[in-house]
Amino acid sequence: MRLENDAARAWWRWALALGLAFLGAALLRVYQAPMWLDMPSLMAGGEPIMYTHDAYGWLAGAKFENTYFNEPLSVFVRWLHQAGGFGLGWLGYWLPAIMAPLVALPVCWLAGRWNKLEFGPAAGILAATIPGFYIRSSLGELDTDLFSLLTVTVTAAGAILLVEPTCNRGWRLERGAEPRPLTDVERGRQYAWAFALGIWSAFGGILYGNSPLLCLPLFGAAAGLGVLLGRPGTRLSNGAAVVLAALPMVAGWWTLILPLAGLAALRFRPSLFRKPVPDAILLVAGAVLLLFGSDVGWEIINKVLYWLKPVSETAGGGGGVPGLNLPSVLQSIREAQTLSWTRLLTTVAGGAVVFPFLLAGYVRLVIARPMALVFLPLLLLGLAGKTLGIRFTMFAGPAMGLGVVGLGMLADRLPAPGRWLKPGAVVAMTALALVPLARFVDARPASPVLSRPYAETLLDLRSKADERGWLWLWWDYGYAAQHYAERYTVADGARHTEKWLYPLAKVHASDSPAQAANLMRFVASDMVAQAKGQEAPEVNPDLAYMRVNPMKSLREMGGPAAKEFLAGLEDEPVSAGGNVPGQYLVFSWDNIRIAEWIGRFGKWDVADGSTGKPNVTFVPGRFRINPRGVLESQLGSIPLSSVDILSAEGNRSKDWPRLGGVHLVVNEATSEAFIMDSRAYRMNMMRMLFKSPARFSDNFELVAETPPHTRVYRVKRSPGQ
Repeated sequence: MRLENDAARAWWRWALALGLAFLGAALLRVYQAPMWLDMPSLMAGGEPIMYTHDAYGWLAGAKFENTYFNEPLSVFVRWLHQAGGFGLGWLGYWLPAIMAPLVALPVCWLAGRWNKLEFGPAAGILAATIPGFYIRSSLGELDTDLFSLLTVTVTAAGAILLVEPTCNRGWRLERGAEPRPLTDVERGRQYAWAFALGIWSAFGGILYGNSPLLCLPLFGAAAGLGVLLGRPGTRLSNGAAVVLAALPMVAGWWTLILPLAGLAALRFRPSLFRKPVPDAILLVAGAVLLLFGSDVGWEIINKVLYWLKPVSETAGGGGGVPGLNLPSVLQSIREAQTLSWTRLLTTVAGGAVVFPFLLAGYVRLVIARPMALVFLPLLLLGLAGKTLGIRFTMFAGPAMGLGVVGLGMLADRLPAPGRWLKPGAVVAMTALALVPLARFVDARPASPVLSRPYAETLLDLRSKADERGWLWLWWDYGYAAQHYAERYTVADGARHTEKWLYPLAKVHASDSPAQAANLMRFVASDMVAQAKGQEAPEVNPDLAYMRVNPMKSLREMGGPAAKEFLAGLEDEPVSAGGNVPGQYLVFSWDNIRIAEWIGRFGKWDVADGSTGKPNVTFVPGRFRINPRGVLESQLGSIPLSSVDILSAEGNRSKDWPRLGGVHLVVNEATSEAFIMDSRAYRMNMMRMLFKSPARFSDNFELVAETPPHTRVYRVKRSPGQ
């Protein structure tokens, strides 16, 4: 009876710890939801606005509006939508808060396995909520990161469970000891667990395509530790078991036959395993197949070489389109930008001050439990986020969470009279891990990726744009347009390489509306001609246009000729063929903060790769314009050439005949103001947003607007039509 009571108490302790870990990570994500959902500015079409552009990509894929329609996340969202009747926007909003906390469970479980279950909830919550992961998995942040971190964390924990039972505790190596091979029970357990972990690894490869690149180092670490620290007679068996678990992820589901064959042989011919030959054959053959029987081994090498390049080298112009010198978008992407050390440590641990303590705890854990070293590749990848970009920092979470467990072990070193302080140590370690996280989460404002007026304008296009019309809007908002407007977009988060980026940027940054219209007609006609010979997906024929090259004809011209052709588009009219869908140009105030980047790309010289970056600067705080037309603000006294004041009731402007002055644009609806030089002020994305649409009527007609935030123009098939 006492044993039953002890087992019941143990079960409840485990259930409580795992429940607290999950609920804590979930509550940190949802506690602000009631306040945010009461804010009208965060809603559009009766659903919340997403907090990441990529979330719209998966929602649009669930509606067959882009090539993600067959990807697991879009399929999963579509199934939930159809089976449960949940709105797609609501699924994109709440799913991250439900799925991301799952990362806490394997970390909490490891804490309990290593006899520190009391620290499991704090460790799990920290692993699942470090800022680097939280900013990619909070409300409205639907993306594959929900799968990627969970996949690698479960894989690492599973690999530990696979080999740790047959390894020495600590770093003690048994040299010259009598071999103690696996018993039939131990070998059967290894094969069964290798089969289960193989299913997970193969499934993880489906959920997240890059998981083999991330998981192979974890399997390698587990195999190495299993061979190094395994008791004599089990080392080859440990390595072979890890290889069997990793093979399905790389070589395919068929390799699951191998552990099943091992179980069958163990049942009917156990004498086969009395010698180490089968294990040695499995280990060598499996390792060769793992690394070189597929493309994964070489892909890892190529990825590492690519990641080791500084961002400045991978973000230069001239790549991707032979014969033309074109810009790359990478440098403007927030995720690809390098981090300062302070921001890096805050992102991976919740605070630069906390990081050394958590790192010390992880080191202490590795000393006591060497298998914790399996998480080292993830910790190094997270720290490499300083150079690789903020997205990689989330992978440090599990190791940082386990650092709490190591700090708990340090608490055990308290002198005997102080052992009564252990409950206080639990509280102190939990506070050390979670207080910085709570402060970070509390200070993070609601940050939708597009404004409500922009979202509502895109919704309006469902009825105002041609059924198969194309939208030309900056690529960051391509996915959102696919979701709201349900129309093809010329670029999006998956299509922002040089060939997609340049024509879109040129249309935005050109000083000539005629050049923009002619380029749109030319590129659309070229793309339609290319798609004519392609097989279009039945679910959405417009997806065929995502497979063509919008720069094909310009590339064939070569740099100098293409430059001359583009310049001629200002005067030489181009007509769109009768089979070209309607072309719509979308401008939004949301783009003004990245206007410098758009201008840099759009003013790129395709012949020599030079560019001129326009200047656009936010005006902080209060300001005034004196009677002489001088802006007085925190930026100093700046002579103005003009001021444009935008409002829902109408726009007003005033000019001062001044050479070399700058232009001030004020949006009364958003209480924002920007100054810009003439190069920026003359760009289409500025003038066509707030100047009279009649100025552009030769080539464009206004079809939708939400003043002063957005305007949508339809390109006329021929100039003056």
